[in-house]
Amino acid sequence: MNTKNAVIREKRKKVSQLIQRWLFSNEQFLNIITIPCASTDIFIYSILEYMNKGKSILYISNEDEEYVDILEKIKKNSSFRGYSYLRRGDIKLKSKFIIVKAANALEIMRDFDLVIFDDTRAFPHHTSYEIIDIMARMSKDEGKFIYCGVESIFKGKREIIIPVSEWPHPIVEPRTITTKINLEEDIPYIIYDYLKWSLYEDRKVVIYIPDLEKGLKVASYIRFYCKKLNKSVLCSWEEGKEKSFLKFAKVKSAVLITYTFENIPTYFANANLMVFFADYKLYDYKKLFHFCGVINSYESNFKEVIYVSNEETEDMDKAKELARSFNKEAWDMGFLSY
Repeated sequence: MNTKNAVIREKRKKVSQLIQRWLFSNEQFLNIITIPCASTDIFIYSILEYMNKGKSILYISNEDEEYVDILEKIKKNSSFRGYSYLRRGDIKLKSKFIIVKAANALEIMRDFDLVIFDDTRAFPHHTSYEIIDIMARMSKDEGKFIYCGVESIFKGKREIIIPVSEWPHPIVEPRTITTKINLEEDIPYIIYDYLKWSLYEDRKVVIYIPDLEKGLKVASYIRFYCKKLNKSVLCSWEEGKEKSFLKFAKVKSAVLITYTFENIPTYFANANLMVFFADYKLYDYKKLFHFCGVINSYESNFKEVIYVSNEETEDMDKAKELARSFNKEAWDMGFLSY
């Protein structure tokens, strides 16, 4: 395991050096293809060096302000503190390095030498066309663009593939449970059995649902039909997101029902994920695949992502194929072993 960790660290170091060289090349577009929730350590020294040359950088990420991975990495690895985080209305920021959510990016009244769009650290909401449009509108005429996501958006341009994060683990390949039961009214027995087994084994399960209305129905019937589970069922809307997440993190075993997709906490150690209504229109393949990255962002021996739906969709199939392709790439590159 230590050998594989060393191999990954060396690979990430080489990628960091590649990005640094690319910044001072004549190329304008770069795709970083990696798994959801991957570490941003590969950008640290490129960002610092580029600013030292007097360049301005806009870093777009939909993470919560309380924890932006690139800022945590920069604070940990350097003394640089000259960054700014844009909140709505702060349109006159003069910092060389500005971090902003995509929804607020266009409020900044200036152009940048480098625009980085990190589409892996938070739940993906934007299409490729929307991302390219935002980046183009925030760049100088000769500016550079880096997109970090699960697939390329700059077609025919340079790609760097990083199929693992910081640990030599394959990304979780999701499985599907289909049922004819109306998931707004009842729970398939196999799900009840799975939840009961998880609690017996001192494990945690996060059930994701598309919205509050469906969440209320799911919570109601789980508590009604599965009375043995009642004391172990938490709902994110009942005590507030932060309080319920912290409570869930502290207990040995529990079931958390939530419709909060933004910045899913990565401290859900020992938790498996179930995505209810996985065939719902909200879930495209990038969103479904993002769940696999969530539980891949911490170390645990047994992890599962289960899509629960009435039918299997093309997006579910595509999410599975993405997981398989990243794992194949990781095996071929020597990051994984039996």
